[in-house]
Amino acid sequence: MNNNYNKILAIHDGHNASVCFIQGTEIIALVNEERFTNVKNQGGFPIQSIKWILKEYDLTLNSISKIVFPHLNKIVNYDQGKETSFERKVFETLSNLFPQSILSNKHLFELYGKIYGRPARKIQIKNNFIKSFDENVKFEIIEHHLTHAYASVATSGFLNNYDKFLVFTADTSGDGLSSTVSICNSDGALTRISQSSAFDSLCKMYSQITEMMGMKPNEHEYKIMGMSPYAEKKYAKGICNILTKLVFFDEKSETFKSEFAYGAPAVKKLHKLLYKKRFDSIAAGTQLHFEQMIQQWINHWVSKTGIKVSVFGGGGFMNVKSNMLISKQAQLDDYYFCPSSGDESTSLGAAYYEYLKTCKNREPFTPIDNLYLGREYSDRQILKELKKWYEIFHFKKCDDINLEVARFLEKGEVIARFNGREEWGARALGNRSILCRTDNPSLVNVLNKKIKMRDFWMPFACSILDKHAQEYFEDYDGKSDQFMMKTYTVKESKIKNLIAGVHPFDGTCRAQVIRKNTTPEYWDLLEKFTELSGISALLNTSFNLHGKPIVGSLDDTLNTIYESGIKYLAIGNYFVMKKK
Repeated sequence: MNNNYNKILAIHDGHNASVCFIQGTEIIALVNEERFTNVKNQGGFPIQSIKWILKEYDLTLNSISKIVFPHLNKIVNYDQGKETSFERKVFETLSNLFPQSILSNKHLFELYGKIYGRPARKIQIKNNFIKSFDENVKFEIIEHHLTHAYASVATSGFLNNYDKFLVFTADTSGDGLSSTVSICNSDGALTRISQSSAFDSLCKMYSQITEMMGMKPNEHEYKIMGMSPYAEKKYAKGICNILTKLVFFDEKSETFKSEFAYGAPAVKKLHKLLYKKRFDSIAAGTQLHFEQMIQQWINHWVSKTGIKVSVFGGGGFMNVKSNMLISKQAQLDDYYFCPSSGDESTSLGAAYYEYLKTCKNREPFTPIDNLYLGREYSDRQILKELKKWYEIFHFKKCDDINLEVARFLEKGEVIARFNGREEWGARALGNRSILCRTDNPSLVNVLNKKIKMRDFWMPFACSILDKHAQEYFEDYDGKSDQFMMKTYTVKESKIKNLIAGVHPFDGTCRAQVIRKNTTPEYWDLLEKFTELSGISALLNTSFNLHGKPIVGSLDDTLNTIYESGIKYLAIGNYFVMKKK
């Protein structure tokens, strides 16, 4: 690592906190705070992530060229575990008293930002540095949706391929906005051409329906998505028609508009409107409404600008079923979905934005081709930890750990894998994963009952070799396929081979396509399994206990094996088995 290069540290200190470190033209590290604290979606100031990066790369805060934060305004619900805050109560009260046309006025929010939001934000950050490091450091703050946009640009590599392309962002809210549309030029400059206010949020309604159905908002929306295929289409359309009256895309203003309250009043209104409607119909109608509005929005701007290349960022694009439809139905020649595009990606976007701004005579930025950017443990460290658990586990070092794992997988065993650097983001991408065969549906019950405790309707995901993806999926186009950001329709002739990772009602699969040049160790494992089994895919689910994040430390990893029904673990070059 060349110490003469600029060093940029970007810190997201809101929901699902994360830190990104760029040096020169490369992303050196990108980590989630939850992996250090073992608290899912850990929010707040990510002190452990910062300390790890400083120690790992022999840095001090003073040696960092630039420290940047996403979010211009004070983060609402900043403290982990608080369900309400003064600011949120104010927003809820206002949304119940005043029409949306007033609340969504951009000048009103800008006034709020200048008078209260931004000064409070800077105090918030300053106090956390003093509390955590006893240092008063210089930093900059960047608008929330701008960081979502630049996270998409950074990971896409499109700056190297296109003179201009569209950038869409969508989430529940951030710095007074819920969605934006921009044009990105080849120099990385963004020109914003549209934005919708936080009070006109399509994603917010999806989140509030999640809450209304007794699940965690900003976390369990994927459960609504997973349930949606089970309902009959006619009932889904009925729910969709109700929701379209509440949040819709307005062709005249070219933005989303809402006739909907914010917070608790909105949930009460939804209860009243959807009273006695079936839960699966509500899920299906919510998903259908989201898909229709997103596609109408995208198609409008593609048609108006004539630009048929686009990238997508923000939590709204974690919806893999909607993403599949965008890839198939939107009028696009090329597209890219930012991996793990929730707020955890804003640290990445903030770092890249600062890189573009400060490095005027820069070399070309190195595009991201994998997300293995976190901690890694040596075999020596692993052995030291295993010895502490000698009463619980047998373990042996393997000359070819991938072949050993492939043999056990071929026999129908479930194996946890902990290998190399941890992957960043919400998706397990093979290095911190639980793996098993995809052609044995009985393994789904094993995973659900003994390990994951997942809801019965939720499908699992698959990892598949790139050279065989076309054989398995009807709509495979080789685009935006490495990070489980969309689903594919499985060919009827291949459903039996992937049955454990296929949604039983719509025949789709959320897939991670593996390439040898970007994921060599995992590719080698899957190649060896393919040679033994004749199947080019593995069921891949995140390595964690129910309600916990993907494992981070060695102790968390071995404790997860101990407390779950998992018998086998491949960790580094060691194969671990529970003692009977």
